[in-house]
Amino acid sequence: MKYAVINLGGKQFMVEEGTKFHMEYKDIPEAEVLFYRDESQFMIGQPVLSEVTVKLGKDRDYTKKTNITRFKSKSRYRRLKGHKQPMSVISVEKITVKSTQKAEKS
Repeated sequence: MKYAVINLGGKQFMVEEGTKFHMEYKDIPEAEVLFYRDESQFMIGQPVLSEVTVKLGKDRDYTKKTNITRFKSKSRYRRLKGHKQPMSVISVEKITVKSTQKAEKS
């Protein structure tokens, strides 16, 4: 089981391959990996791990509609307004680790 802690848009998320999560909609560059763990090893970045990359997929979604109503009695005044906040659905496709083993000199 591989998982990583990434920094996206000023927030940190703990992710595994195949997981999906929601966050506010904005153009997001590549994720910064702060921590990585699998069955045999774990790595902690100081502050970022450059040898671990997380491939993300991005989709757009909206929150549930919020209705705002205004009403004044005895004057036939009624107003209805709705709002749907745009959200990003981020899916983690792959977590890869670059091998950092150096060739030993003989």
